[in-house]
Amino acid sequence: MEHHCCDYTTVGFDEKGKYTYMRIKQKGDSDQFRMAHDKVFEIYKKEQPGRHLADTRGMGVVSLDDQKFVSQNFLPRVVEFSPNNCIKIAVLVSEDAFSKFAVESIGKKMSEMPANIQHKMFKSEEEAVGWLCA
Repeated sequence: MEHHCCDYTTVGFDEKGKYTYMRIKQKGDSDQFRMAHDKVFEIYKKEQPGRHLADTRGMGVVSLDDQKFVSQNFLPRVVEFSPNNCIKIAVLVSEDAFSKFAVESIGKKMSEMPANIQHKMFKSEEEAVGWLCA
């Protein structure tokens, strides 16, 4: 079910797979990036699915401050509302070197967090959802 849609992103909850999702459709600014994550958190807090799909293929470059926002603000909040402080995050990545680097950087920070965060990068949504829901 789609909860928020704009030119920048679509955010929602997949009832069948029981996961939140964020699909970034185009390059945006910091405010759009953070607002999209805040919208995901609102849904995540309500549903507490323990799973999230992030489609970053349209994202473009992400500033260091926005990368920190994800690792220091967004992730701790979703972990708090995850069953047993465990979350699986599937990330769809583009071939763009800069956005791929940003996603890998955030992934590295996730690995350093004390919570149990499983994350994996994918090129296809089918593979990502298959892993997420397994």
